Amino acid sequence: MGSHDVRLRRGILVARQVVGNAAVCLEVRSLPLGRRNRGAAQADAEVAIDSVEADHWLNGCALHRRNFGLCTLAYTGMSGLSDVELLGVEMELLWDSDHGPDLVVACARDGVRARIARWLPPAFAQSVVAALESVQPSIDFSVTPPVVDRLRVRLEEAMGAGVRLTRESGPSFLIEEEVRVPTPTETVNSASTDVHVLEGANPGNWRPDEWRDLLAGRLGAWVMAVVDRRVVSICHTPVANDRAAEAGTWTRPDFRGRGLAAACTAEWARLLRPSGRLLFYSTSRSNRSSQRVAGRLGLRQLGCLWQLRRA
Repeated sequence: MGSHDVRLRRGILVARQVVGNAAVCLEVRSLPLGRRNRGAAQADAEVAIDSVEADHWLNGCALHRRNFGLCTLAYTGMSGLSDVELLGVEMELLWDSDHGPDLVVACARDGVRARIARWLPPAFAQSVVAALESVQPSIDFSVTPPVVDRLRVRLEEAMGAGVRLTRESGPSFLIEEEVRVPTPTETVNSASTDVHVLEGANPGNWRPDEWRDLLAGRLGAWVMAVVDRRVVSICHTPVANDRAAEAGTWTRPDFRGRGLAAACTAEWARLLRPSGRLLFYSTSRSNRSSQRVAGRLGLRQLGCLWQLRRA
């Protein structure tokens, strides 16, 4: 095995393993740690890491959970980032310094962090940082964490106006390697040579100029499911940078529930995988159909992005 290092982070031991030029992360969740058993938990974590065969690391295979004394070992992917760090990358992708919600709170199982709009007072930003230092990581993503409501009240005081939790708030997922699902119908993608056949197939929810730009590849990679020359499902790239890209999906209402959006998303991920970008899929907590797409793909939920805006 190659070298590795282990560091303690809020009761979670995050290990970075290096085999040749390949670096992978494991997450080792410990029992609640006191001073007396912290060293024992770290020793158990190192035993857990050393037990992993090198070909698992190099092939990026998901590992089954295994118990090692005080710790539970779980593979966390090839990015080398924790879940809360990945949510930080996604926030940077979705919102630049001049746009976006006033405050976004990213809650993961291994930590909490915030994106604070630059137009908010420095004193408020400092109070948010201080408030998050004492917050325990979230383990139940189905409910809004109490800290979000506390920060909403503080934000109202800082802005002198009402603040609401937006409907767009909800779960965020990472599209990891080798996501595959059956393709139930014909698909066309942005790398195809026959995209011209779709020029008159705008499903009606794209402006004509947007549709032309999409087909020309000026809006990023895309995949479309086609039935009887009609576009019935799309996965496209609403936002991307050098480090990451976000999947956006749409399916005609009368074609939902057939696995089309999942198939388009899986193919979209294969198109973008050679770029080395981190690939994200996020949705709102009320969009059950979009959440079912994530479930069909077997995506790993990183956590939730809770968005606060002036009412």
